[in-house]
Amino acid sequence: MRKTRRSKRLTLAGVVFITAAMLAAASCGDDDDGDGAQGAQEEDGGEQASEPTGEPIKVMTIGTLGTAEGATTSIEQTALAYEGWINANGGLQPDGRPLEVIFCNDQDNPEGARECANEAVEEGVVALVGGYSIQGSFEILPLLEQANIPWIGLGLLGGGVETSPMSYPVVGGSITEWMAIGQEVGGQGCETAGVIRWAAGPGEEAQAYFGHGLATEGGQIGPVAPVGFDATDLTPAVAAAADGVDCMMFGMSPEQGALTVRAAQELGVEVPLAFYPDAVTPQSVEETGGPDSPAEGGTSASWFPAADQPIWDEAKDAVEQYASDPDAVTFTDNFNFQITWVAFKAFENILGTLETVDGLDGPAVVDQLDSGERFETGGFTRPVQFVDNIPVQIPGGGEATRIFNSDVVMLTIEDGTYACLDADCEFQDMTDLMLSFEAPPGEGGGDPSG
Repeated sequence: MRKTRRSKRLTLAGVVFITAAMLAAASCGDDDDGDGAQGAQEEDGGEQASEPTGEPIKVMTIGTLGTAEGATTSIEQTALAYEGWINANGGLQPDGRPLEVIFCNDQDNPEGARECANEAVEEGVVALVGGYSIQGSFEILPLLEQANIPWIGLGLLGGGVETSPMSYPVVGGSITEWMAIGQEVGGQGCETAGVIRWAAGPGEEAQAYFGHGLATEGGQIGPVAPVGFDATDLTPAVAAAADGVDCMMFGMSPEQGALTVRAAQELGVEVPLAFYPDAVTPQSVEETGGPDSPAEGGTSASWFPAADQPIWDEAKDAVEQYASDPDAVTFTDNFNFQITWVAFKAFENILGTLETVDGLDGPAVVDQLDSGERFETGGFTRPVQFVDNIPVQIPGGGEATRIFNSDVVMLTIEDGTYACLDADCEFQDMTDLMLSFEAPPGEGGGDPSG
């Protein structure tokens, strides 16, 4: 079975705070209502097909290797797993062609990202699928625009991702997650929320989106404790943010999220916690008591059903079978594992709507994406189209123009593990919240990625 081919540009670079932009945002917009996430789960394949034949369909996935804690190694491993899985199951339809994934390390700098984009053009890839480039998306997207190569299912992190015509996100970014979390905790009775967030752009934006959702339920932001991207002592921030509040929101890196939960445990914080999934890992919950962790009963939101749902079984099996380093993948990881797998499922289904993939190139894929047709994502989201966007203001100025999916699924920590907040894992439509958002001036620098 073909293994994912790494780009020749794999010199490892030191990466500073790669997870800082994991709060960043943009996003959304299927306005269907009422369907639960489980109800949207549909089988995409039938009986196992024969071996794929013909010239491979080439795509590229971009990420950063060499980061602390291997933060984006999961992207590479998930792409590898998907390639192995699809090629073992008949290849890409309608013609049963093999998939070839080129993984390119952007080295967490603009020059490396530009090299990745040039390689994508030289290799004749039909699309970039999944991944993100926090430091270099503003270099990548103009080159994709010149070559008419789409970026499908990208993580909405980095400059230009919310406005480029070659940006085709299948989910909302942190905008939808934070607005939903704020609205949910407000509805649960949180009248005053403490906030721990990064001192710079992404943290300000997270607070603005969270505060907007909270305000719709009559709540307000209370004490705010800004911290640096490299902060390791979170105890003072937790003590400040938890003082006299009804709940406490925090959104930083997974490492800082774990330190926040640990500090809350040591300080005896008893108010409910609110966080996005990547900020609180299963490991950090386990290390702080599992069902007795301060994170137990906390409120979170994702674009997809919880990782314990059966819809993820196929992806988990694929990682175990085809990833070269399955231990690098955390199944609750929104921004790396989950969104990468869903991006490839979307790509698979987009190609499946074509009569043939003979002669397929980037412009042909763009034409199909721009057709207005709704594409399945394997049931992880409701079908998504890429024509009618939801305009939403961006803190610091400007408006996002590449937002097509406004859905989230509310999550909680139950018995020490992530679970859907409601039994049906229902999609919640954030369109109204997004349209009513008035961005505060002077925050975020106009880029939701920070």
